[in-house]
Amino acid sequence: MKKFFFHFSIFIFIFLLINIITAFLWGSIKSINLLNLNTKDYYSRNILEVIGIKDSEQYDFYNEMWIERKFKYVQFAEHLEAETKNQKYVNVTSDFGRFVENNLNCKIRIFFYGSSLVFGYNAKDDQTIPSYLKKILDRKFKDKNYCVYNFGSASYYSTQENILLLTHYLDKKILPNDFAIFINGYAENGNIKSRLHDEIKYIFNGLELKVWDELKFSSTIFFNSLPAVKLYKNLHSRFSNDLINDVSDDQVKISEINKKKIIEIKNVFISNLEIRNAICEKVTINCYTFLPPIPSESDKLTRLKYYLFKDIPLLIDISEILNEENYLKFVDKSHYTPKAANHIANEIFNKINFD
Repeated sequence: MKKFFFHFSIFIFIFLLINIITAFLWGSIKSINLLNLNTKDYYSRNILEVIGIKDSEQYDFYNEMWIERKFKYVQFAEHLEAETKNQKYVNVTSDFGRFVENNLNCKIRIFFYGSSLVFGYNAKDDQTIPSYLKKILDRKFKDKNYCVYNFGSASYYSTQENILLLTHYLDKKILPNDFAIFINGYAENGNIKSRLHDEIKYIFNGLELKVWDELKFSSTIFFNSLPAVKLYKNLHSRFSNDLINDVSDDQVKISEINKKKIIEIKNVFISNLEIRNAICEKVTINCYTFLPPIPSESDKLTRLKYYLFKDIPLLIDISEILNEENYLKFVDKSHYTPKAANHIANEIFNKINFD
């Protein structure tokens, strides 16, 4: 028995020592560039060229875009892209979403809402649709101060966007006569759960458990918070064989969707558009909702959704503006190249009277 306790004590000591050392060196460990140790290419040469990134920089870009990018909890809307430290490619501000180079003392303010298509996944700060619209406004109206804000976030759909708009209005972040531009359609999937729904439900339910069940609940959280476990997850995400070039918005295969579900998706979307327009009209915010170009590799469900959405009168359909363009339009299966994002921004500018 003494021998058992001796070995057990050694095990506990080593385990604690590993976690203490990992916690102490955590900042240095996270900052280590492992590209030289990991020969995997995160992006193709064509994609690196259109984004404007050297081959030697791709890990840093990938790290900012996927490893270091986090979410924060926001009341009612549940999640939003979290603010970042000062970075080279991907910066999210604490108050106004992803960074756009804005003027001071803005006279006209434009808020963008939408999914990762708006946030600009696999694109630098100045290559998003909101950033390009800001550049267009600067060229067209040199005598006016415009500010453009990017509140796009992964998996966002019309329900969450309406809630975030209301939250911004209640917080006096967006004001009467401001513009609100929504880019919708791709992530619509009816009354789906939000990205953080299960996690929030799990934590809330854990607060109501009995003593023994609460101990098991808290033990899981404690184990996942250990530095050694966090290090393992961090390394696993860096060396994973699954390239991050797939869709970040929740999608469901057509085989899992029946006619009833398809009708639900369209009806929920229409209801949200009606609610949105009523709110905007009541508080005099200039709201516009666009149906953007559909990714060329979209599955049957996405193509069917777009087909059904095209006849919704509350939508501004710009889904076909890239069809005739002869250049690379997507950096992955769903997100736009800088040139395509610029084209979309120009189309939005042509559809709205900002003067």
